[in-house]
Amino acid sequence: MNGVINWFTLNNIRLDGVQEVPGQKAWSDSPKINVDLFIDDRSFGAPLVKPIGFNSPVIDWGVVLDKFRKSDASGLSFTNAINNLFRH
Repeated sequence: MNGVINWFTLNNIRLDGVQEVPGQKAWSDSPKINVDLFIDDRSFGAPLVKPIGFNSPVIDWGVVLDKFRKSDASGLSFTNAINNLFRH
């Protein structure tokens, strides 16, 4: 997990939480993460890449970021951008 967190840090992508929502325990006893957007690297249809030295594929964050940028530039709403995110 530290490698993933470091990658986000090196690419100036801010994470609000990793495997938890900061402060959630103050208002919920649920172990489920309450988020607006959850990207699971093993989701069906997620773009994957297998970096050298990795034992299994991981989400290709470059493709994901590119799709978000293209959606934003074309004026799509955030909901439409999410709906179109994993369409190939």
